Amino acid sequence: MIKISKLVRRILDDNQGRDVTVLRKIYEIGYLYIARGFGPGYYFDAGLSRRNATMSFKKGFYGHKLYEKRVSELNDPRYNKLPQNKLPEAALFKLLGIPAPRTFGHLCAKKGLDLHGLPLRTGADLERLLMNEPVDRFCAKETEGWNGRGFVAADVVREGGKPTLRLLGSGEMISCDVFVERYAQYAPHGNRILQEFIEQHPVMHALNPSSVNTIRMMVYQPEKGDAHAFGAFARIGRAGTLVDNVGAGGMWTVANLDTGRLGPGRRPQVDIDYVVHPDHAARIEGVMVPFWNEAKEVACRTLAAFPHTRYLGVDVAFTAQGPVIIEVNNKPDYIDFAILEIPSQVALNG
Repeated sequence: MIKISKLVRRILDDNQGRDVTVLRKIYEIGYLYIARGFGPGYYFDAGLSRRNATMSFKKGFYGHKLYEKRVSELNDPRYNKLPQNKLPEAALFKLLGIPAPRTFGHLCAKKGLDLHGLPLRTGADLERLLMNEPVDRFCAKETEGWNGRGFVAADVVREGGKPTLRLLGSGEMISCDVFVERYAQYAPHGNRILQEFIEQHPVMHALNPSSVNTIRMMVYQPEKGDAHAFGAFARIGRAGTLVDNVGAGGMWTVANLDTGRLGPGRRPQVDIDYVVHPDHAARIEGVMVPFWNEAKEVACRTLAAFPHTRYLGVDVAFTAQGPVIIEVNNKPDYIDFAILEIPSQVALNG
C-alpha cells in the first residue's frame, strides 16, 4: 500500500510538466479504481499520470481480480502445479530439449532421489553424489519457492577425501551432513532441487557479479497464430546478494523487445533512474543483452512444455553458449505490466 505522504507528493508533483493536472489525477485514480480495480500505487508505477497517456490506454490495465480471472482463462488451473514445482518443470525441460541448468536430484529427508535414482536424503548420500558427479558449484532451491526464498549455493571442495562445501556469499565451510541438516531435514521448507550453478555471460555478470542476473520474458500464445514475447525486463541483484529478485531487494530495468538494449535501473518505491548500479557503478542503461533473439525463441518454446497453458513469465539466464531457462511462472505478478507499461488487457487478448 502506498503511503499517504508519498501519495500526496506524487499527486502534487507535475513530473517536470509531463503529468496531468492534480484534479485530473484525483479523478483518474478514483475512476480507475472503480472501473479496473487497481489503486494509486499501480496508477503511478505504470506511468498512467502522464499527459500523453490516453484514457483508453489507462483502462487497458487489469486490476488484481480482473487479472486473476484472465489468467485462469488462459492457463487451466488444473495444471497450475506443473510450472509451480521445480521438479516436474526440470523434467519437462529435459524431455523437450529446452536449455536449462543440469539437475542433480531432489534433496529431501523422506523422498529424496538423485539423477541416477539413488537416495538423496542424508549427508552421506550427498557426499556420494558429489564424489561421482563432475560438479564444482551447485545451488539448492526450494521446489516451490519464490522471490529467491531459501536459495543457497556452494562450492564443492575436494581436499582430503570427503567433499566439503563452501557456501557462496558467507564463505562458511560446512560438511554435507550439516548442509542436509540445515537445508533439508529440519528446515521449515526442507525440500530442495539441486542444480548446477549458472556461470553467466560476462555481459550479465558485469551488471552485478554476486548474483545470476536474469531476464523476465513475458510470452503469450493467441488462439490462432504463433506464440510471441510481448515484453521483457532484466532483474539485477544488489552487491553481495545471490539472487536478483526484486522482492529480495533487487532492481529491474526494462529491455527493448527488438534489440535487448537495457534502460535505466529502477527500484520499488524509489523515483530514481539508475544509469549505473548504485553499489558498484557498473553500467546498466545501454547494455545490450547477448543472444537476444535466441532468448525470445526459447522463452516462447517453453509454452509447449505445459498443457493448456498460453501465458508465462519466463526467467532466462545467459551463459557464454546461449540462453538457459531458470524457471517459469504461470501467473506472473500483475505489477509486471506496470513495470513494462504495457496494458495487460491488450497483451493478453491478442
